[in-house]
Amino acid sequence: MDGLESLGEKMSRRSKEIDRNVNKLVKEVALTVHQTVVVATPIDEGHAKSNWRLALGSPLPGTITAYSPNGGAVTNEIAAIEQARGAVRGRKLGQPVSIGNNLPYIGKLNSGSSRQAPEMFVRMALLSGIVKVAKARIVRC
Repeated sequence: MDGLESLGEKMSRRSKEIDRNVNKLVKEVALTVHQTVVVATPIDEGHAKSNWRLALGSPLPGTITAYSPNGGAVTNEIAAIEQARGAVRGRKLGQPVSIGNNLPYIGKLNSGSSRQAPEMFVRMALLSGIVKVAKARIVRC
């Protein structure tokens, strides 16, 4: 019986390890995608960069004013990225993470209306997350 109890304990520890690693990976992927899309977003007054918001559970409603109006690109990026880090910190296993931008013109920006950003920069950000998942190791061997 001792062998089965030992196996059960090992399986329980491994299960907890997998849960921790999955939760960590979800957080890392969310922050990677968020940071990539924020940095790639073109800036005029800072509204588009500032409105990339990460939330646990449901997406955040509405829009916010720019963190640093009148073109403070670095300030807008840092503030948006810090908001995401703070939001994802409390994520619990299985809790959805959403990244969104509710500005009415974000689709036009993503379609290439600005010379500052490549067309489909949102897709490129998502691909950065997919690459991170593909390279991930959930279980140590």
